Amino acid sequence: PIDLRFGARADGARVVIDSARKLAPQVREDSTPGAIVLALDAPVKAARPRGDGIGAVKSYDIQSAAAAATITLRLAEGARLGAHFALDPAGPGQPFRYVIDVKADAAPNPQAVSAGEASQPASLVEKRRHIVIDPGHGGEDPGARGRNGAKEKDVTLAAARALESILTARGYDVSLTRTGDSLPSLDARVEFARSRRADLFISLHADSGANPNLRGAAVYSLSTTGFDRARRIGDEHNWAVSVDEAEELADPVNRVLRDLALNESVSRSRQFAKLLVPELEKAGALLRRTHRAAEFYVLLNPETPAVLLEMGFITNADDERQLTNPAEQKKRMTAVARAIDAYFDGLSNNFAQR
Repeated sequence: PIDLRFGARADGARVVIDSARKLAPQVREDSTPGAIVLALDAPVKAARPRGDGIGAVKSYDIQSAAAAATITLRLAEGARLGAHFALDPAGPGQPFRYVIDVKADAAPNPQAVSAGEASQPASLVEKRRHIVIDPGHGGEDPGARGRNGAKEKDVTLAAARALESILTARGYDVSLTRTGDSLPSLDARVEFARSRRADLFISLHADSGANPNLRGAAVYSLSTTGFDRARRIGDEHNWAVSVDEAEELADPVNRVLRDLALNESVSRSRQFAKLLVPELEKAGALLRRTHRAAEFYVLLNPETPAVLLEMGFITNADDERQLTNPAEQKKRMTAVARAIDAYFDGLSNNFAQR
């Protein structure tokens, strides 16, 4: 069976098709203006074969025959087909998903809520997610160096730009902590994400080691011992949680709220890391015990889920070659993007089930 879910976005709408099997539809904009058609090569069972959409999608209709099926999305005026892609299940017992982004010429008026939109659960009306990418090192700090001369600071910036391009095409808001050969302080990188109220923070690095045979990617999230350091940093900087009344809260109250936020962000960081590892495995070699815990400073923001990704060993000849190859960079960063999609889709599902 399949089911459709809809989420309103600042630039249109997102449609997610949940299915018990992997879908590979032919997707096209219909010759009739204002429709997107997905053609499937097998029949489907739909719990709700037709219904209202949301935002840029007015309605949908599912038709199934003996050997094929079509899903038609009727669009609002001026809306058009955006990115579309398949996602594997987010975990055991979860469905396969096919995602279709629908772009609107202008963002819908938030005051103008259609009957179909009003019928959707409020949890499915999602804000545009903001990802902060942190290219490690920079400026006078080149980071690690490869045997063939590659510099970590160049590798991380190139990968960050590749990931930015992929995520922007998928409808995310993306910011980089540096866009050129500069060296922001660790404080500045963390504060950059805080000031933008980022939904996810990813710091990109390239590992190094004395053993030239050591290779593979690794993902770090904040360790248990890092909790105390995060609390100390929060006290030193007088970080307030992002609630409207935060500046009026007494320090002990704010500290309690900050601890609650830290527990939540660490839990979500680990959740994202677990989704990221299998996607990275599809794109290249992994270091043994791929998901690790550490106290890296850039992971200490109490409100933003954060991971540090070591993309490979720049001191290994094979990894260095792949880290500096644009096609391989794109392959790795596409894997990261798939994990990001799965992470946010999982958050939406969990919220909707509460």
